[in-house]
Amino acid sequence: MAQKQTVAGRDAGLCPRCRGLMVRERFEDLPGDFGGRYFQGVRCVNCGEILDPLILEHRNQRPKPRNNRRRVRQQI
Repeated sequence: MAQKQTVAGRDAGLCPRCRGLMVRERFEDLPGDFGGRYFQGVRCVNCGEILDPLILEHRNQRPKPRNNRRRVRQQI
């Protein structure tokens, strides 16, 4: 079973994609022509995977794949 990922206070860890080193960084969001909004996240130095609290929240809300579903082929 995979462990639940957290970003807050995380200095280093292993990337879920490539198992590379994750480092904490400060990112800037640019909403239009106004000044940016900064947020904390982690980035993999190997593959570039970025994780922040919003990304993790959306990944946790993703619907689970359904088992026992077959694709039905139509006869022409």
